[in-house]
Amino acid sequence: MGRGRRPRVNQNRGRRPNQFKNSTPTYEHRLQIVRFFANNSMKETLTRYFLDAQGTTKETKRKSIHLWAKNKAKTERLGSTNATRAMRKLREVGTATVLSKETELQLVTWINEYRADGAP
Repeated sequence: MGRGRRPRVNQNRGRRPNQFKNSTPTYEHRLQIVRFFANNSMKETLTRYFLDAQGTTKETKRKSIHLWAKNKAKTERLGSTNATRAMRKLREVGTATVLSKETELQLVTWINEYRADGAP
């Protein structure tokens, strides 16, 4: 067995940079699309809102529009409220874990004890 590091799989010096290809629309934008789609065809909706989409991207957008139209009540509720219209993903109340002040202080004390012992 050889010693040392294994050779790199990609020759670009490590991790590839993020491409940021996905774009999630806000609830306000979804609501505009659903309202337009209610009075127009899918072809007109795709042409107006997703002009540059082609191939599988266009098909994905078509499916998304149908999903938003199916959940129109939720889209209407979230797209018309000031607090949620700019959001892209809604986290319902109770989804996040919230620690009490005492528990948080215990965690800080515990971490500081480990750091005092030499842990990073």
